[in-house]
Amino acid sequence: MRKERMGTFDSGLWAQLRLVEKSIYMAMRSYSYFDIETCREDSNDDMQESYKTRISEMVIADSDVLSEYAGITGRTLKNAILGLARKGLVQNDGDELCYFKGK
Repeated sequence: MRKERMGTFDSGLWAQLRLVEKSIYMAMRSYSYFDIETCREDSNDDMQESYKTRISEMVIADSDVLSEYAGITGRTLKNAILGLARKGLVQNDGDELCYFKGK
C-alpha cells in the first residue's frame, strides 16, 4: 500500500470509523481517480511526483452506485458521508458527491 494512503490507517482514524463509514470509504476508493487537470493547476512539480504526493481523488460514482456497492440505503449513505466529512476524509463540493482525501 502506498505511503500517502496509509495515513488513514496509521493515524488510528480507521479504528474510529463506524462500519458503514468504512464501507462507503472503500466504495469511494474503488470509484475514484486522480484529476490530472487539478494537479496541473495546483502544482509546478512533474506529474509523477504530483501523483505520488496527491491528497485527493475525484469520486466518479453517483450515490446509487456507492450505496449498492457498500450494501446500504441512500439515507445511510448521506449520514456516512457526513460522518466521513466530519473526520476530514471526504469533502462535499455541491454537484460533485465528494472527494477522497488520501491523508
